[in-house]
Amino acid sequence: MSENEKKHLFDILNSIREIQEYTTGIFAIEDYLKNRLVMRAVERMLGIIGEATNRLEKESDTPLLSNARKITGLRNRVIHAYDHVDNQIIWEIIQERLPELKQEIEEILKNEL
Repeated sequence: MSENEKKHLFDILNSIREIQEYTTGIFAIEDYLKNRLVMRAVERMLGIIGEATNRLEKESDTPLLSNARKITGLRNRVIHAYDHVDNQIIWEIIQERLPELKQEIEEILKNEL
């Protein structure tokens, strides 16, 4: 794995950690929706995750992440269709998908280091 590929994986991992930090103590979507600052910060980090995933896929000879297309698609939606972002989907991603992605990346990096 190249240094650039590792950098992109660490960028994704750090963004996931930031999202988890931002949403600490937020246990329901209603509370998430009340905090627009957190919502915007999460959306920014999702954009970074998507962009890093896109770059990773372009630079890698073999696909590294199992849901790369979905991640990049979410990035495009958050960035380009910002007025049509479904906050219920974002909340589900925070709760369910990001922990899975974090674990996947940690496994990849563990095998490379």
